[in-house]
Amino acid sequence: MGGHPWWDNKAPKTPAILRAHARRRAMERYNVRLSKHHLRAIVQAIRTGKAEKLYKQSNNRSVWRVVLHDVVLYPIFDKKRRTVVTFLDEEMLAADGISVDKVAEPCENESSGTNVKGGNSGTIN
Repeated sequence: MGGHPWWDNKAPKTPAILRAHARRRAMERYNVRLSKHHLRAIVQAIRTGKAEKLYKQSNNRSVWRVVLHDVVLYPIFDKKRRTVVTFLDEEMLAADGISVDKVAEPCENESSGTNVKGGNSGTIN
């Protein structure tokens, strides 16, 4: 008595697979090439409350707002896997009824090797 045979045989998504997907989507949707250090800084800003949470998608995933080198990014963070799984663009958020007019406030974090300045929404340089 199993579930669907295709789903049962499907390999679980690992954090590395999800990060690679997120990096591809950042390039596709924002024309921004993210390094592993950039992704780590984004995750740290989210986990320390220095990014702005827009809304919760599910029990494990939520949409955030972060500014990286003057580009506003909207990552989806998976708290179970502790990683960014993809990025949404403003059109996708607008389709969900989310306003994206707010300006980000800067915050600082030396440990990530990048410049993250403080507040409820974060700027990462």
